[in-house]
Amino acid sequence: MQKDLFDTLEAAFESLDERASIAAAATLCERMLHNYRLYCEVSGQGNRRQIDSSMALVWEKLLAPAAKINFELQAEKLLPLEAELEELLEGGDTSLGVQMACDAIMALGICLEAAVGKRPGAVVELSRLSRGEVEEMALLRGEQSEEAQALQLDEQEFQSEIMELLKEQGAVKQTIQALKRLGANDGVSNLGLALEE
Repeated sequence: MQKDLFDTLEAAFESLDERASIAAAATLCERMLHNYRLYCEVSGQGNRRQIDSSMALVWEKLLAPAAKINFELQAEKLLPLEAELEELLEGGDTSLGVQMACDAIMALGICLEAAVGKRPGAVVELSRLSRGEVEEMALLRGEQSEEAQALQLDEQEFQSEIMELLKEQGAVKQTIQALKRLGANDGVSNLGLALEE
């Protein structure tokens, strides 16, 4: 990936005000959560309803800042999901699906902390986490393959689009709604994976 582009993006993400930073983090997280949803569907394990509920509350807080939401309780509800995945890893299951699910839960935990102002660098953390996953997938597919290059380009464009939306309009309601749609990404994750309809 183009390191210079991502260095520039990181600097731009770091310059965002708190609300815009949380909105950018939520967008990155939303797209990564498709990996956890896929894990739930394929393995029959996990708790998709919980992650969807927690993520929806992050968007609700962004769209209605006066909303009273207990994000600490939401973070506590992630603990059993984390424990389940850690148990699989400790048991020797190092499959890509389990690793992606772990990363997605980690991303959601970071996002929940950001929503209450406890993780000021969340957007940069999630930017790096998503990029790291994409780089790992590119290695698995052969870095020079057309598929790997398309995946890397998509990651660059996705993160750039987040920044463009926020730079043009700020974290106003319409921008946040647009970011929510962007993060949903038609059900396709940062790794180009999606549930079959």
